[in-house]
Amino acid sequence: MWLLGEPLDARCGCPPTSRCAVCAGELEAPFCAARSAVAYNTFVRDVLARYKFRGDEALEEPLAALLAAAVTALPPPGRRPDCVAYVPLHPDRARGRGFNQAERLARRWAAHAGVPVRELLVRVTATPPQSRQVRRARMQAVGDAFALADPAADLAGRRVLLVDDVYTTGATAVRCAAVLRDAGAEVYVATVARTLRPTPGDMPTAR
Repeated sequence: MWLLGEPLDARCGCPPTSRCAVCAGELEAPFCAARSAVAYNTFVRDVLARYKFRGDEALEEPLAALLAAAVTALPPPGRRPDCVAYVPLHPDRARGRGFNQAERLARRWAAHAGVPVRELLVRVTATPPQSRQVRRARMQAVGDAFALADPAADLAGRRVLLVDDVYTTGATAVRCAAVLRDAGAEVYVATVARTLRPTPGDMPTAR
């Protein structure tokens, strides 16, 4: 498991050999920058599945350490967020799973860093699991899935760190960040892992 290092796209954090919906120009980025600690490979997928679906609490500390590495990589170096938010689960899924992995990781990092966690977002529509959808369907599914928990919230001038476990296409990060930005926030995104999709020039040629 290798930490993702520079060079990375200044905004979305993709390495040169990968394209997400933001750097591919399919979605506009409402966040200032996004960073992930590691590539989402088979090993990371299995670790996250054990944590999310089997409740293996022994994995929380190493996953939180990876999240911390992603936060550290966010520009500008050393600037702390004013508060931490996380990508919410729909209430039905939260009840079935028993906890929100993004919330737990966010709270663990925030407690260590001394930064408050705010429940800024709610998921207003249930969406299918991202891992079961193709790229275009993922982007369409989360279109109106998120809203402010408090519609009157004023985040003007606040630097908000948005936490999730995996940055897949970037669609979820974009939709959540857009809600926060529209409330006045300066949004930065940190995730444990990132799905790497090869750029067209790096894709194998059919033979």
